[in-house]
Amino acid sequence: MGSEPASQHGQPSRNASGSDPASPSVQHATRRGSEPGSEQIQQGSGVGSIRIVNAREHNLKSLTVEIPRDTFTVITGVSGSGKSTLAFDIVFNEGQRRYLESLNAYARSIVQPAGRPDVDAIYGIPPTVAIEQRTSRGGRKSTVATLTEIYHFLRLMYVKLGVQHCPSCNITVTPQSFDTIVAQVMRDLKGLHIGVFAPLVVNRKGVYSDLAKWASGRGHTHLRVD
Repeated sequence: MGSEPASQHGQPSRNASGSDPASPSVQHATRRGSEPGSEQIQQGSGVGSIRIVNAREHNLKSLTVEIPRDTFTVITGVSGSGKSTLAFDIVFNEGQRRYLESLNAYARSIVQPAGRPDVDAIYGIPPTVAIEQRTSRGGRKSTVATLTEIYHFLRLMYVKLGVQHCPSCNITVTPQSFDTIVAQVMRDLKGLHIGVFAPLVVNRKGVYSDLAKWASGRGHTHLRVD
């Protein structure tokens, strides 16, 4: 999609590629030159768009571009004009890098963030997800999360931000010490004879006389045997 007939400032906006037909063209994108007196993009001046200033990644030559958010934007151009560089190497990598840097060191060790793109500045970029072209369609068990490769990121998000609840009573699951658990049992079940069981052998055939001796030697009084 080429240039718009008029910009929001009332002046004709030029194509993102300027006068070079080999540069990628972005829907609703504008280019501002680096000549003296040209308008400079200020940080936070457009919260509804992604602004990239002087991109020099790969074959891009000081490209300054503004991409609107919350819209379907198409990047077009001839082969080798820098479409994938702009979409993947700059927008996607920078959005992913900023999101991963907000996580803890353990999460960053699982998913290594990409390096910073060769640009002067990028404003207004949210966390991003990239879906690359593929020839396979996945299997019967594939989901949207696995096909788009955001499954692991969702797992990290739920681990860091989610609050676990008991599926039976819907009570929040919180860490408790041994003494806290004993005090709660003694308070809620006072005067009752209770037993706490833990599985030692599950779905395995055999004779476990030695296991019974081991349990008896550690003060366990009962064994439930199927």
